[in-house]
Amino acid sequence: MTRAPEMFTVRISFDAEEGQEIVPRLVDALNVDGPHLAQVTGVSYEDGYATIEFEPVPDDPRTGPSSVEGSMPGAEIVAALEGFSHEHSIVVPVVRALLTATAARAAAGLPPRHEMRIETVPAAPLPQDALSTHRSGQVHRPRREFGASPQR
Repeated sequence: MTRAPEMFTVRISFDAEEGQEIVPRLVDALNVDGPHLAQVTGVSYEDGYATIEFEPVPDDPRTGPSSVEGSMPGAEIVAALEGFSHEHSIVVPVVRALLTATAARAAAGLPPRHEMRIETVPAAPLPQDALSTHRSGQVHRPRREFGASPQR
């Protein structure tokens, strides 16, 4: 019996010595360099930290973008997590988000960070019709561009 994936909202914050100029650099990198293993909803800056927020990410490595053929940075790592498809775990959403953030930072020419914070919370359940599309692996949501999130 196949279990339905659980979805998690992930936020990654890291120290940003570059100041607010980091936001447009990350936004450009995320909009130009794709596809990504996790879809981003916004990038913001506050009190010396940049935050990347992601759309709900599935906890099943077989669900959502994971094709190694798609040349997504880190796709092979997600594919190697297949053992996590049998039980619910936040490992897969966090790995997808980390790989996406790392690829965006590299594309933006940003140096490694000294401090990183990862927040995960269960996302609202998908509607039944969206769940069957999401599980199929055949239908991909179109990548949408985004702008900077308002500052908090």
